[in-house]
Amino acid sequence: MSLSMYQASVPVFINFLENISGIITFAEREFEESNVSMQDMLSARFSPDMMTFAEQIRQATFHATHCTATLAGKEPPELSEDYSSFAGLKQRISESVAFLNGVEADSINGKEETDVTYTMAGKPRPFKGQRLLLGHCLPNFFFHVTTAYDLLRNKGLNVGKRHFMGYAEPGNWDIPAS
Repeated sequence: MSLSMYQASVPVFINFLENISGIITFAEREFEESNVSMQDMLSARFSPDMMTFAEQIRQATFHATHCTATLAGKEPPELSEDYSSFAGLKQRISESVAFLNGVEADSINGKEETDVTYTMAGKPRPFKGQRLLLGHCLPNFFFHVTTAYDLLRNKGLNVGKRHFMGYAEPGNWDIPAS
């Protein structure tokens, strides 16, 4: 059986958005105890020309929702624009997941060769559906989720690959039995 466009996108986006949201919840508690300021974390970046932690979350949710909406022929959702707290970022993630959960597989499947237009930085760009998903949105999504995760690790959050992948709850290093 082949992998469908829906299987390669929506469940993947939801899984990793929920994982990073759980890690942010853990970070909120841990950083409060270790005196890492919320503002310091939200504005964290590895390089001066790089997006901040909050912007990494914004971009990850943007690519997940806008890609899915584009492929499904829907308007992308209006998401919370509160980047001033972990709660605001988790709200944006929650709204993204809610949108993604409402997208039917049939609205995306079979769109591999469909011409679509994806707007980035205000500029519309033409793509074939599969190229948009596999060559642009998924790589961008994972770049931003991974960078957000790495920024949290860089600030001292004790999480690992198992938490990023969703195999273990943040704060618990054990991999749960299946």
